[in-house]
Amino acid sequence: MIEETKLSAECKYQVLVADDEPAAAQMIEKIVNTRSNDFYVKGIALNGQEALDFVANNYVDLIISDVRMPMVDGISLVTRLQENRPEIESIIVSGYQDFEYVQGALRADASDYILKPITPTKIMEALEKVNKKIDKAYYQRRNKYLKMMVKGHKCAEIADFNRVFWSDNYYVAVARKNGLITRFRGGANREIFSEQQEQMIIYGRDEQEMLFIYPQELVYTDYDSMMNRQYNKMLEDNSFLTMVVCEEPVATCDLADYVYRIYQTMDRAIIIGKNQKLGLCDNVVKEETNEVSKEKKKLLLEISTNNLSRLNTEIKSLVDVLGKQEFTQLYVESTIRHILYELKNNDMLTNWDEHWLDDIFCDVISMDDLANNVIDIIDNNLKKTNSNTCCDKKSLYEDIVGYMEKHLKDDLSVQNVCKAKGISQATLNRLFRQYGDDSYKGFLTKLRIQEAVKILEDVPSMSIKDVAMQVGFNDQFYFSRVFKTIIGKNPSEYTG
Repeated sequence: MIEETKLSAECKYQVLVADDEPAAAQMIEKIVNTRSNDFYVKGIALNGQEALDFVANNYVDLIISDVRMPMVDGISLVTRLQENRPEIESIIVSGYQDFEYVQGALRADASDYILKPITPTKIMEALEKVNKKIDKAYYQRRNKYLKMMVKGHKCAEIADFNRVFWSDNYYVAVARKNGLITRFRGGANREIFSEQQEQMIIYGRDEQEMLFIYPQELVYTDYDSMMNRQYNKMLEDNSFLTMVVCEEPVATCDLADYVYRIYQTMDRAIIIGKNQKLGLCDNVVKEETNEVSKEKKKLLLEISTNNLSRLNTEIKSLVDVLGKQEFTQLYVESTIRHILYELKNNDMLTNWDEHWLDDIFCDVISMDDLANNVIDIIDNNLKKTNSNTCCDKKSLYEDIVGYMEKHLKDDLSVQNVCKAKGISQATLNRLFRQYGDDSYKGFLTKLRIQEAVKILEDVPSMSIKDVAMQVGFNDQFYFSRVFKTIIGKNPSEYTG
């Protein structure tokens, strides 16, 4: 008969011991429960079938199983778990030193193999080894759920979700620098995750964004004051910031819904050039005003009559009104898309590219810059203009890359680079989309991390903070997250 023990609330991982000798099982239970801070024996099964029945109805992270048991032996047990519950790790225990048993355990993907007689040292060494594997698996599953929540996808594996997000309640907030995430480049965005050992969870769909998920146990001060400090810390020149804060803690069962809602609120609230800190229920969406309607009609009339002489003037006038009345980026995007479609439908453009919207809006920080980007895109694609036909775009791109490589420590904002090279933001974005196979910001990040790798290899004794500063990162923790995203290891692991 299976025996279930009382689970310690302080331990991380739950263990099932499977052994047909009760005394042996109880000894393993005592060693684990008294010596490990990370594992606790949740149950004891006296044969392999009882173990399978137990895991079918209970959450288990690790099985410590004797190799010889009635009904279902230890190796068959591990093999079947790999087929149906591959997330469960296993340690095989046996008094048989025959090599075929060792091979059988390894073929069944057991994490470790312990020979009797069992000692506390052997058990603890095996637990330390498997602990690292389970930590990594939890981290990977947590990141999978983060991506699902942001997209609004429901999680069917509720028990696993509740184990990965272990706290009863969480505080949630999201912050984004500059405008909406690019939507037309496909897989060009680079996700950022907090590191494995961090209990505070951070996720970003790209480098401009941070989703904060704080276990309630880690919030030792007033939450609103804490987020105000975070908001002020993220404010920078040459960018604007939108933060949405869920003011009250959220139960784990509601976490996915609230994460999706907070993203929806942020996406609907972004106003180009405006710093904002909002609550989950705040709404900044407004109806089209008479002044905006009038400006749109004037511009569309110039297009319908093929009158190019006032086209740029009317574009600037419309964008200026949209900016002064603080319409959201989503509304501005729909307006600009309408203008481009009308130009296309009136056969005034040489070609059409949906990526233009990314070129226009990516990293723009003011409505003046936005108007210039729209005009630049149109001027370079009108049928009656020969703009850029004599320009060596590839040479210009290579010149910009060379400039970036020489100034990695400096402020290489889009605005500063465009000013240094005398080009528009739309042109910069278009060049990197065409030749760099990445956004400008993404390409810059890769350059900085590549330089960081060289520094770490040449001067491994340099502090992580100093390396970060050398390549243009002001926050060493953010640098470490980005470094791991690109290289696969954090800087300290790389030098180690």
